[in-house]
Amino acid sequence: MAAIIGAQNVNIRKKRVYRPNFVYKTLTDKELRAKYRFGKEGLQFITDQLEERLRRPTGKGCAMDPAEQVCIALRYYATGAFFDVVGDTMGRDKATVCRVVKHVTEGLVEMKDRFIRWPTRMDTRRNIMAGFADVAGIPNVIGAIDGSHVEITKPGPTEERPFINRKGRASINVMAVCDNKDVG
Repeated sequence: MAAIIGAQNVNIRKKRVYRPNFVYKTLTDKELRAKYRFGKEGLQFITDQLEERLRRPTGKGCAMDPAEQVCIALRYYATGAFFDVVGDTMGRDKATVCRVVKHVTEGLVEMKDRFIRWPTRMDTRRNIMAGFADVAGIPNVIGAIDGSHVEITKPGPTEERPFINRKGRASINVMAVCDNKDVG
């Protein structure tokens, strides 16, 4: 009798929870920039570029939308928070956030050649290297990179934290790459 009573509780399953579809288009441009560092047009552009790669073929109708995947990855990039923190804010599990960030990052890396271009002609490269040697005395350099914090007006208290730098000021980190003509 005891074996029969114990066996009754073995197949109890947790009820599956379906989340509502994520629609970033309901947020204002200001809210999107505060959360993801991109406005509607930027998010749409990135989603369009990655959509084919991120769309999962499933007949169940519960696959995560590519736009939500892009937003999860951008939220992770923008905040530098742990996967579980991003998951808590986006309503997803830590493991899901990890997989999404991996897939989106791989997609962006695959697209790099469409958006990042280095000089291809040897004479152009030689001219740039000669220019750097003239300006700074450093041979064999074809580009310089630097970053800086640009101070901004402090956002509202709920949006403030991601913009505060190590000195306690509100700023945006800007990075630039230049050739020898832009140096100096």
